[in-house]
Order: sequence, then C-alpha cells, then structure tokens
Amino acid sequence: MIRLVIVILVVNLGLFACSSAPQRNESATNDTKASNPGPETQANSNKPSNWEPSIEQLQKAVPPELLKQSDCAIEEDVAMKPESGHGQAPLKVTFDAGASKSICGKMIVGWVWDFGDGAKAKGPRVRHTYITPGTYVATVSMTDNRGYKNLARLEHTVTVIEARSSQHNGNSSNLLKQGTRR
Repeated sequence: MIRLVIVILVVNLGLFACSSAPQRNESATNDTKASNPGPETQANSNKPSNWEPSIEQLQKAVPPELLKQSDCAIEEDVAMKPESGHGQAPLKVTFDAGASKSICGKMIVGWVWDFGDGAKAKGPRVRHTYITPGTYVATVSMTDNRGYKNLARLEHTVTVIEARSSQHNGNSSNLLKQGTRR
C-alpha cells in the first residue's frame, strides 16, 4: 500500500518517468549508477524508456509529510445492502462505513458520500434510492480527528435494472383460454 501511494504521488509530481516494466540493466557491467541514474542525473541521461527508480530513490524524493499521510490513511471498510448492489428500480441501498478504522487518530469524524448519480450525503451510515436504471459507482471520503483521510477510495458498484411490468392482471391466462376455445 505504501509503495503504491509513493509511486502515484511521485508520478503525479512529475519527479520520475515510471513504467510498469521491470528494471533492466542496459550495460554489461554491474554499474547500477549508470543503468539506474538518480533523480539528479535523470533529466540529462539517455535512460531506457522503461527505467524505474528504486524504492530508496522514491522515498528520498517524496516529502516526509506525504509519507506520513500514507502511513496514517484511514482503512476503509464499507458494507452495502443489498450486498450484490444489484436490483430493480427504484433500488434502495444502505452504505455503512462504521467499521472503517482511523490509524493515527482516535476516531473518524467526517464522512461524505458520493452516490455516482449526482446525489451526496454525510454520515457513517446512509441510505440512498437509485431511481434510474444504470450502473453507478459510490464512494466515501472520510476524515479523522487529526485530519487524516482515506487516500485510496474503494469503489462500490451499484447496478439498477428496469422494474418488471406488473400489468398481467390475469389477462394473459384469459387470452390463452379464449384462444383455445372452439
């Protein structure tokens, strides 16, 4: 988790050109400085396009306050009912983030939900009704008493399908009976 956040932060800050490919040693020697230049020489080097910085280089490049945010991020734990997140419109869904944990603070003090359909709500446990058929992604932003947040928000997918028509009223069985009379 920490490595993922560091890489995302460093890439977003534009400090390194990272790729998902493994590191390669372009030279036949064991000179890692030549094949993995540090941030001070990267801009001037002719490094391969798949060059990746080491964890040590990333940790040196990221400000300590950002590392602290990563270490103290709230652990998100959300229960959703119905658990499948699937049903007919109108679909009532309950989201409960009460089991989430504050790592460095005493307690979570703020919850802001985005239901993916333009509606928002506040609180650890909320209920929302989805009216229109479609697929929605609900997320929650949480803050603890020391200001730490859940950095990697989980996506809770809700799929709403059209309600079945209830206009049978026994007419279909009457039509069948009428069609079979002679």
